[in-house]
Amino acid sequence: MNVLIDLDLLLYKGLFACKDQYYPGLRATDNIINNVLERFDFPEYELVISGQGNFRKDISADYKANRKPENKPKYLYEAKCYYKKYWNAVETTGMEADDYIASSITDDCVICSEDKDFRQLGVPIFNPRTWTLTEITNPEYHFFVQALVGDRADNIPGLTNPEKLHHKNPPCFTEDTAAKVLEGKSVEEMKSTVIDLYKEIHKDEWYVRFDTACRLLYLRRKGKEEYFHWI
Repeated sequence: MNVLIDLDLLLYKGLFACKDQYYPGLRATDNIINNVLERFDFPEYELVISGQGNFRKDISADYKANRKPENKPKYLYEAKCYYKKYWNAVETTGMEADDYIASSITDDCVICSEDKDFRQLGVPIFNPRTWTLTEITNPEYHFFVQALVGDRADNIPGLTNPEKLHHKNPPCFTEDTAAKVLEGKSVEEMKSTVIDLYKEIHKDEWYVRFDTACRLLYLRRKGKEEYFHWI
């Protein structure tokens, strides 16, 4: 077994939990990693953290534009150096840690992360916060849910729910409302449903909006670098 650990979230949580104190933040993160490795009987593992550059910025300048530099942990750079030197962590270039992990999955791996984006990969996910292991059997479903809901944290807009157009400020799909229109459908039916909803809301601009959202949400992986294999 190989455990692929999303170090981005762990580092942020460790440093912020210790009020940006460097050494306590590292110890907190180290403890989580060691506990995870012990949980899986000390398997092969890889720590991955995001570095410079991000191809999604070429897709949309608005991607993560809602995030402010001052919201990063104080000692993030120093912590990255520590994990690269002492834990052999991989720092990505031109992509996020999520994409590197997605391109590294095998038939015998577990992803350690709280990030729901990994559900589109169809491999087991261990959540270090809830200490639960989840088997993912319907990755296409999770991707199409994202295509409707978007990702507020990454500044990817969701699709307005046509059933809510009578509201003064019509809301976008939520995971619950997206599930109502997608659950029980085949991959082809989900694709058609999502495309029809984009056409209903965005009219002639539907493809640009749909394509942009999908390219931002899709995690790159070997041999399948674009979402088109589902479309």
